[in-house]
Amino acid sequence: TAHIAMEAAMTGHLVFSTIHTNDAASTISRLTDMGLPAFMVATTVKAVLAQRLSRRLCASCKAPHDPTPEEIKIYKEYGVELPKGTKLMGPPPAGGCDQCKNLGYKGRVGMHELLVMTDTLRMFCLKDVAADPVRKEAMKEGMRLIAQDGLEKVKMGLTTVREVLGGTG
Repeated sequence: TAHIAMEAAMTGHLVFSTIHTNDAASTISRLTDMGLPAFMVATTVKAVLAQRLSRRLCASCKAPHDPTPEEIKIYKEYGVELPKGTKLMGPPPAGGCDQCKNLGYKGRVGMHELLVMTDTLRMFCLKDVAADPVRKEAMKEGMRLIAQDGLEKVKMGLTTVREVLGGTG
């Protein structure tokens, strides 16, 4: 199926598909693991959008707090600016409200990572399709990681650092 999709893309068709990976860069290596030649993947893929959902803070009861030392450390690790004096939002300490059924969360918010296949990245993928090197090269080209996008959404008051990093406990 992947080979047929790539052949259709090579003849000018616009092909949208889904593939299960943890991030955009892993898609390139997954396609080659499926038996597609690296040249075919590098020349036909235009972009890869990875997405993940996290719980959205309830707009009616979310509560501000000063970033913890751990949260500040996480922002630094991911290279996302956290201006001094920034307040982060979280669920209320004493549970939620009627709107969120006392959970502190209501709905979901998406976090995204867009890998655009530039000419430089195409040439790179002809030599190496492993996820880590592709990710590093794509970041040089301006790609923002899912976690970085999520941390921006934390600053916007939409979710929490714990949600972005995958822990809901």
